Amino acid sequence: MEKLWNEDDHMDLVNLREINVSNCKNLRKIPNLSGAINLELLHCSNCESLVQFWDENNLMDLVNLREINVLNCKNLRKMPNLSGAINLELLNCFKCRSLVQLGNEDDHMDLVNLRKIDVSCCENLRKIPSLLGAINLEFLGCYECESLVELHCLYHLASLHQYNLRLNGCYSLNKFPQVPSHFCRLNLSSTKIKEVPDSIELLHKLQRLSLRKSKVKKVSINISKLEFLHQLDLSDCPMIKFPEIPRSLTELNLSGTQIEEVSLPFDSLYNLRNLNMRSSRVKNVSIKLESLRQLDLSDCPMIQFPEIPGSLTELNLSGTQIEEVSLPFDSLCNLRNLNMRSSRVKNVSIKLESLRQLDLSDCPMIQFPEIPGSLTELNLSGTQIEKVSLPFDSLCNLRNLNMRGSKVKDVSIKLESLRKLNLSNCPMIKFPEIPRSLIELNLSGTQIEEVSLPSDSLCNLQDLDMSGSAVKTVSIKLESLRYLDLSGCPMVEFPEFPRIPWDSNPRSILFFPNFGSRKHEHGSSLLPVSKVCPKRTLVRHTWICRGHAGIRQKKMRSDRSRHGCLKTDTLEKQEK
Repeated sequence: MEKLWNEDDHMDLVNLREINVSNCKNLRKIPNLSGAINLELLHCSNCESLVQFWDENNLMDLVNLREINVLNCKNLRKMPNLSGAINLELLNCFKCRSLVQLGNEDDHMDLVNLRKIDVSCCENLRKIPSLLGAINLEFLGCYECESLVELHCLYHLASLHQYNLRLNGCYSLNKFPQVPSHFCRLNLSSTKIKEVPDSIELLHKLQRLSLRKSKVKKVSINISKLEFLHQLDLSDCPMIKFPEIPRSLTELNLSGTQIEEVSLPFDSLYNLRNLNMRSSRVKNVSIKLESLRQLDLSDCPMIQFPEIPGSLTELNLSGTQIEEVSLPFDSLCNLRNLNMRSSRVKNVSIKLESLRQLDLSDCPMIQFPEIPGSLTELNLSGTQIEKVSLPFDSLCNLRNLNMRGSKVKDVSIKLESLRKLNLSNCPMIKFPEIPRSLIELNLSGTQIEEVSLPSDSLCNLQDLDMSGSAVKTVSIKLESLRYLDLSGCPMVEFPEFPRIPWDSNPRSILFFPNFGSRKHEHGSSLLPVSKVCPKRTLVRHTWICRGHAGIRQKKMRSDRSRHGCLKTDTLEKQEK
């Protein structure tokens, strides 16, 4: 259907209340509706071929019309003059990507009953008519209107809710909008705004302001008058100077800016708790704010450890040029989390008893660092460390140690606190000396060829990953084991598995390897899982790698797969 009726037809539509032509893909035009004086609802969503409404010269006095919905009419270029629809409450033009105008350029939308306008994702819309008369407007959606250049003053719209003004992604919007003074939040991210003007002081209730990925270079000093502002996001803006900001601020994001120096004396921003300068140009840092708790200086071109306050609990210096870290026990007495990942650090001496998490992954270290006994998590993955020796009384609180992809060959760890150990892709040829307290162990991608774990060895181990390793022989009798991955190992014999009581752990999972043996201890051609793991000791799910030589899938319990494997409950021996 391309049209509802001919323009010349005289239609008696006095009793018509609703028109719904949604999803009419071929409809090109909405005809003259002057006779539909009682029309209340006009729904035309998803009419992909709709190009226009009635002729511009035909002013429609649709005084009872309450809703117009043209959502996703992607070829609609212009909305008609709606000044006669004095009771209109809803105008939804969401995703009308070809829409250029809402009525004529000089039209005023004096629609006192209008509650909601949504023109979001109208990529070609350049202007929204004056909303001077729409005093009851509650919702104005304009996000991702890429061609929208400016907005008329919205200061008078007392009913407009702060969450219902959406302007982010208006890439052409170049002036800071005049919004109602009662706003507490304002999101102007991904716009073309270059300056935060002096009029910002009128938004005296503002608490959160985001201009992320805008073009802001200058911030008016008047922003310091906003007593309730506590979050300010200016990330990825081309700023070169640290802005004047109010003392009330608790979170400040200046990541990706051009700022090169940060100097904050102890009495400047006494409420600031979180400062993010990630990927900025910062080289020199002097911060003495005792309120500060979190500081992110990652990927900054720093070569020296920054001057920072003892109040910090989290510090991120990953990707910096810092080569040495020396922190005596009385320096940063509250620091709990230190991230130096992918920095240039070679030498580390940290004695902070407050520290709990330390990340030195991908640093060019060759020796195990000097670290405090308070640590619970340590990441040394990707380092050049070749040997790990930790006696039982060294790091008595360490629970998680990650050495993935490092150069470690020899491991002797006796820490009874340790629960998780990752040695994957390390050039190890022998099973490591590890504590009985371990719950998770990852040795995938190693050169270990044999695994022999008697029942009294690692009595707490539940998760063992040996996938992609050189393992050929496996004898595991740990009754605690719940997860075993031997996929991709060059095994020639069926592994000896632990006897896992079904009732004790109904979620037990086992990964079978891609082994190549054509022989098996059971003579039957059908090998149910209960034969592999005797009755009352079987695992809940068994996964068989696709395409192995010795066993093929007989019956699948489900179509799901993991690591290229099939889950089965019955196995059949491959006959020669």
